[in-house]
Amino acid sequence: MNARYLAVLFVLSLIAAVTLSSLSVRYKTANDHNQSSVSSLFRQLKLLSASADREILQLRTRTQTSFDQLAGLKLEHDNLVSQLEGEMQTVFNALDSQRLLAQYRVLSRRSESIISQFKSSIAYTENSFNYSFHLTDEILGALEQRGNEKAWNLTRQLQVDVLQHFTTQETISSGSIDRSVKGIQSLLQQNDVELIEMLSVLNRHLTILFQGQSEINAALANLFELERNKALDDAHALYLNRMTDNRQNELTFLIAAIASTLVLLLTIALAMYRFLRLNSEKESLSFAISESEASLQRSNTELMKEVEQRVEAEQELKNAAIMYENCPLGVIICDADQRVITANPAYEKITGAQCADMIGQLPAILSEELLPAEILSNIKLAIKATGKWQGEMPVITARGTVIPAEVSIIATRKDSQLSRYIIMLADISERKKNEDVIYQQANFDALTLLPNRNLFDDRVAHTLADSTRNHKKFALLFVDIDNFKRINDTLGHTVGDELLQIIAGRLSASVREVDTLSRFGGDEFVLVIEDIKDVLQIEPLLTKLIRCISEPVTVSSVQHPALHVSGSIGVSVFPDDGKDLSTLIRCADMAMYKAKEQGKNTYCFYQEKMTAEAHEYMALETQLRSALGNAELFLAYQPIYTLKGYTADSVEALIRWRTSAGELITPDRFIPVAEDSGMIIGIGEWVLRRACQQLARWHQTVSPDIRIAVNISVVQFRDPGFGAMLKQVIEYTGITPGSLILEITESLFLDDTDNKVYPLLTEIRDLGVLISLDDFGTGYASLSYLKRFPVDIIKIDRSFIADLSDDKDDGSLVEAIINMARSLNMEVVAEGVETAEQLEWLKAAGCDKAQGFYCSRPEAEAEITPLLLSDRRMTQCESD
Repeated sequence: MNARYLAVLFVLSLIAAVTLSSLSVRYKTANDHNQSSVSSLFRQLKLLSASADREILQLRTRTQTSFDQLAGLKLEHDNLVSQLEGEMQTVFNALDSQRLLAQYRVLSRRSESIISQFKSSIAYTENSFNYSFHLTDEILGALEQRGNEKAWNLTRQLQVDVLQHFTTQETISSGSIDRSVKGIQSLLQQNDVELIEMLSVLNRHLTILFQGQSEINAALANLFELERNKALDDAHALYLNRMTDNRQNELTFLIAAIASTLVLLLTIALAMYRFLRLNSEKESLSFAISESEASLQRSNTELMKEVEQRVEAEQELKNAAIMYENCPLGVIICDADQRVITANPAYEKITGAQCADMIGQLPAILSEELLPAEILSNIKLAIKATGKWQGEMPVITARGTVIPAEVSIIATRKDSQLSRYIIMLADISERKKNEDVIYQQANFDALTLLPNRNLFDDRVAHTLADSTRNHKKFALLFVDIDNFKRINDTLGHTVGDELLQIIAGRLSASVREVDTLSRFGGDEFVLVIEDIKDVLQIEPLLTKLIRCISEPVTVSSVQHPALHVSGSIGVSVFPDDGKDLSTLIRCADMAMYKAKEQGKNTYCFYQEKMTAEAHEYMALETQLRSALGNAELFLAYQPIYTLKGYTADSVEALIRWRTSAGELITPDRFIPVAEDSGMIIGIGEWVLRRACQQLARWHQTVSPDIRIAVNISVVQFRDPGFGAMLKQVIEYTGITPGSLILEITESLFLDDTDNKVYPLLTEIRDLGVLISLDDFGTGYASLSYLKRFPVDIIKIDRSFIADLSDDKDDGSLVEAIINMARSLNMEVVAEGVETAEQLEWLKAAGCDKAQGFYCSRPEAEAEITPLLLSDRRMTQCESD
């Protein structure tokens, strides 16, 4: 074999060995890198997909109610898919697996759309379910007041069926629900418009609920039919197949490289053999040639490396220049003396300064006029220690404005000497504004700008910790605006909002800066007075707060006279009344309601007995809700006698309550509970209807001249349906309207902020029904009421009658009331007559009628009817 063939064989073997070795190394490097990372990413994606399915099922079964976890899984899922797509691009022959991965991403986006529909449907059905459940409660309460037991049972079963369907997914047909609603409607009276309308609204929401459930199930079916996991498994399987092929290719190229290397070694051995056979002259020439070739090869290799390095450096410089020019951050470069060398366009845009004007100058952001010396010193120390500094600082622009900026300063060195400063800044004005807005929204009430519940809890937590540690006291005040709801309902929420803003400003101006004032919602404010020595210490402040609330309020949003409001304040003290915030608030709230019971426009300190009273109140309210249905309520009747003939011409119907256990509960205990809870509407209608039915019987059996008086609560009177209900009762019972007397109190006039009392009283008078003003003399401005409102009868309060013989002032006042009523052509009835002396005094003063224990005690219908069937004369005066 001659030298030419050996050379050709050597070159070919060398090229093959180098090429095949590089291919083998390349396959091995790619395989080793991707084998672990890609498989790990596939495993994580599968786990995330399973977690997402589990979250969706938990949301469907309502063991999970928040979508936040699902949103977090979605974000992590998108990041993993992006990483996996990047890794797959480096794998040889993985285009089919990448296509499957792309299909998987399409399916994932489709599942996101279905999940969004699923989330919307759940929110929609939950809203309808909550409203349906609340509405059935209201219907049950109304049916209970009306005594409609069949409709009540059917409604309760409907509520249970809906709850079972919604919470356990046990399917109940919408047709069954519709039949239940129609069954309830058939049990109602045709004139019960309110309940029929409520059932119609309930039926609409139940329809929405069933439609929503169907949409949720359809969304789940669509979601699990997407087979995202199958696409992911297929992509993973194809990837593993490609990796196996690559491993095989790696082995094949490695074997081929070894074979090429063996051929190369054989060629070298043959060449060496031939060289040994050459004569000594050729040996020296060959050695010189080989040395020259080796030297040239080394020179060429070094030259190629240097060329590559220069090309890479130039490219990096180009890339850096592009980044520098297009960087959104403002960048300036300074020399070792902090003089500006250059600045990028973003810096000019942010600060308004021109690069040409800054060159050779100190950068404005490090101005000693704007930054305190302490901050500049900290910057220098940080750069000296670590070569960099980062933080927020104010930056003055060329326009003279100051903006907040996030600044980074990097010092570069060359040969251990400081050579450059690179300063980068970002305008964070918008971020700061957003942070301020978020903080304001999260911690302050939007209407009054006072701290909200969140910030209040945080501040009080510090106060609790400090007071506990230092053994100090503080007071918690619960402030409520009296009758605020009526202002909102009458004048609108705009007036109510402005009123709250004015009251909040007055309260803020009345307390110290260290005290914490918060709006809890509605018309409720809570105030914490820190570091008090004694409870009596805050009484002047309480008086001041009551006074500032009760000052007239002029609202600019409407043409309306100045509003007169008042406030009730409850006070609890740490640690005497409680050692945690919830207990203190609860105690102050009870004290506030006690202040309202005492007539409002006052304050009250918490006492332990209030808790017992609150429990008793709740128990009484629970008992009262079932009293009407259990026939525990009944009417007693007390005659009202004329003082001319001592005969009973009218009777007052008085409600009584005897529990199933036999306990007799007085009206002064249960009537306030009924008014606060709203049960007085149903109870009052029952009393009026029962009294009129009894009056109709007496007209047939006793005398058509008998009249009956019925007490009407302020809450009942202000009910929008009271007038229609009164007409219905009169028509139903067939009584003469003139034989019915409605007794009202002066508080009805005091609360007439919406001017609705006079029209309703006039409407009642037009029916022929008589109006009696009960407890006269205990209110305010009664004379003006008598002139303005249609009143037929005045009942003098028992507090004036009790001291007639001993108190000259009471006697004079009673005489004045009698004379005034006579001049206005009104009847006068004296309440609470308990002695013969009182009766004689009233008769001598010209009083028309009397009522009280001396005349006759309240009796049940069975006892009072015989009295009315007799001559109806007062027993004590039969001898007259």
